[in-house]
Amino acid sequence: MPTTTFLRKPPNYAARAAIKADTEAAALDAAFFKQNPTRQYRARLATSEELAKLTACNAMPPIPDGMQVWTCICQVAPGMRVRRYRAAAVLPWLTHCVPEETACYMFNGD
Repeated sequence: MPTTTFLRKPPNYAARAAIKADTEAAALDAAFFKQNPTRQYRARLATSEELAKLTACNAMPPIPDGMQVWTCICQVAPGMRVRRYRAAAVLPWLTHCVPEETACYMFNGD
C-alpha cells in the first residue's frame, strides 16, 4: 500500500527548489531513456534548477578549476532512475553525447 506524507507547513525555499529541479530533470531523463531504450547510464550537465537545488540544500560537490557539475543517471528499471551529482571535466565534443561507458564510469566513479 502506498504511503502518503502530509507536510505540516509549506515547503521552504530549498524544498521548492528541489521539487522543481527533480520534476524538470525527471522529464529530461525520461525522454532520453525513451529515445535510447538500450542505455542504462546517462551523464549530462546539471541544469540551472539542479544547481540551485544543490546550493539551497548545501549539497554542492566541490568544483575544482576547469570542471563543471554533471548529473549522472542510472536507470535501474524502466521509469526508475537514480541521480548523482559530480564535478568532472569532459572533453567539449562529448558534452552533449557522453558515451554509455563514460556515463557509467561517471556514475559509479571513485
